[in-house]
Amino acid sequence: MKRMRYIPGGIALVGGIALAAIASTAQAKPQSERSKFAEACHERVLKHDPSVYQDCYTPDFVLMGGPETYAAPDRRLVGRNAVRGMMLMGGGDMAAFETIEQNWEDLAESDNRLVRRLRYIMKRPKVANYAGFADLPRDLEVPCDIIIVYTFRDGKIASQFAQYDSLGFLLDLAQGDPQKVAAALTAMKPLMDAMKSGVVPEMPPAPPAAQK
Repeated sequence: MKRMRYIPGGIALVGGIALAAIASTAQAKPQSERSKFAEACHERVLKHDPSVYQDCYTPDFVLMGGPETYAAPDRRLVGRNAVRGMMLMGGGDMAAFETIEQNWEDLAESDNRLVRRLRYIMKRPKVANYAGFADLPRDLEVPCDIIIVYTFRDGKIASQFAQYDSLGFLLDLAQGDPQKVAAALTAMKPLMDAMKSGVVPEMPPAPPAAQK
């Protein structure tokens, strides 16, 4: 699997295929109200705001792509379970690092669709276990570029598709060691089983640490 990379000027590539392109003047454009709404909803999800589902998402909201859906039979989570899945993954990330920088960029927008790029820069792990990895270096910094496609209906988010280079992200965590990646994926099975159940009311116990 090839790494996803972001080329300055607004071209996100996965294996050399452009997902979206915007001229370098994109950052100069004012952020749209829909973009502000999506970003605010994202922040509320990360804070586990109990009213975010009702305020931000349609009752039949569909989440596609992203690690939350890996264990779902058709790679889709629907309704409240989809928001729980986002809370589970996002909250886990925020709790695992001392600092996570979030940088947003709007790539494209139409009548009912918005494409955004989110770059996470995750700095200084503060937990003993993360994503199946144990004893990550304390000075580790890991970037992660995510392309998110939102569809809106009646002023709320009706669907959300996210894609990022998951293998590249794991290789960065493993500092380039594919054997550590394989061990970490095996260690993550309890988390994937929790997601597959379709109901995740709270953060499950941390999965076993990968063997060194």
